[in-house]
Amino acid sequence: MKSRLKQYKSLPLLAGLFALLAFGCVSGERGGNGEPDLPDMVEVDLSVGISNISQSLQTKADAPAALPGEQIHSLVVFIVNTDGKVEKKFQPNLSNDSKAQDGELTSWKSGPFEITGGAKRIYAFANWESLKDDPLKDIVATTEGASMPTLPPTVFWESGVNKISETQKFLPMSVQEEWVPAKGVKPIYLVRLVSRLKVRMRNNTSHPITVTGLTLGKFNTKGNLFKADKFSEMTGKGYSIENLFKDVILEATMEDFTESDWYYVNESEATNGFEVNLETSSDKHPADKNPHQGKKITALRQIPRNHVWNLNIEFTSYQLTLLSVSNENPPIGGYPESSVTSDGITDLVCTVYGGGPFTITIKELVSQENNEGDISERVDWSIGNVNKGDLLAEAPNSVTKNTTGKWQITGGRMVGAATEEQSATFELVAKKDGAVLATFQIQLKFADIFSQKP
Repeated sequence: MKSRLKQYKSLPLLAGLFALLAFGCVSGERGGNGEPDLPDMVEVDLSVGISNISQSLQTKADAPAALPGEQIHSLVVFIVNTDGKVEKKFQPNLSNDSKAQDGELTSWKSGPFEITGGAKRIYAFANWESLKDDPLKDIVATTEGASMPTLPPTVFWESGVNKISETQKFLPMSVQEEWVPAKGVKPIYLVRLVSRLKVRMRNNTSHPITVTGLTLGKFNTKGNLFKADKFSEMTGKGYSIENLFKDVILEATMEDFTESDWYYVNESEATNGFEVNLETSSDKHPADKNPHQGKKITALRQIPRNHVWNLNIEFTSYQLTLLSVSNENPPIGGYPESSVTSDGITDLVCTVYGGGPFTITIKELVSQENNEGDISERVDWSIGNVNKGDLLAEAPNSVTKNTTGKWQITGGRMVGAATEEQSATFELVAKKDGAVLATFQIQLKFADIFSQKP
């Protein structure tokens, strides 16, 4: 690299103004030896990797790490100046890389190169060919020295993809960030635009159950090209994942869960939660009095990109009803809030108005196969697995009887400044004589104190 030319420190007195005009040099003009005064150059090295899959949603996933085919298949990186010109472009030829061909390349390095100093913007994309209608095709073809084209704010992902090895629909990734070059290695972390989910089922009743239909949704058909604070609005009616566990027979008293395939979905938001429509049949219950089917709403109301969601569905012979959910600490100038209905809470979705520490009171536990009545006060209760998610600062940790003999769940506390988009779950386990009768998934939500209906 040519060294920067220094300004002349002095000029002969007799040269006068003409000499100053002829020989004085400024940045970008020619110096005393006729060579241009070049801008500072910085030697750097790019290292491109992938952001780790984020925390599990709703229920802790078994495999939070990436699955086969969820890594880099194709890659392009643009470094753009403040004038909007592409100063550097990297698009490695990965056609002979066996890992990349299988979507298994986890990182790539550029090697040392020089770039001018000053503020830059980095754009990086991987696996853009999997996006519907290939919206980045012409953008990826942009060359060095050209103006960086306007990028689409949202892109579409093929709905319901679940077998990467068969479809070759590798997961699209993106990242953009500001950068001021400094000598050394610049790391870049790509973020997957989609999340993956699966449904897990277990039959804990004394009789077989046949799943005749399961639909989960609605999910967005598009998403933001880059991570944003606000999710893209639903396009049309969205789409659902249908026919999960179609005609699958769940044997009685299963020890392990039966799992669906993994499915990939766009980041999505549902105001009241995502719908789970379940249809089953069994010899035990007539169709019009079947307690193991119907529509449920998940406590989870947002699926951000690059997350994992395991939705557990467990059939039990017992029905749990919660009496109330109350926060223990009142807001300033207010009173402790409690949500309770005459029928109790049967969907096991517990909303804490105002957040903070909370108490959940159990109303009754009844068998759906006999008429022995409420047995909630005659069983032992405990807390099972807890997924604090992004909602809980402290997990529920105690189940004790109150002064009226009702069991209460305590110890849980929501994070400060909680939002309605956050969620958490925990298992409530009922035992009798040391044997597990049932395990219930309790879903937690936050709501503003002023949103509670009188």
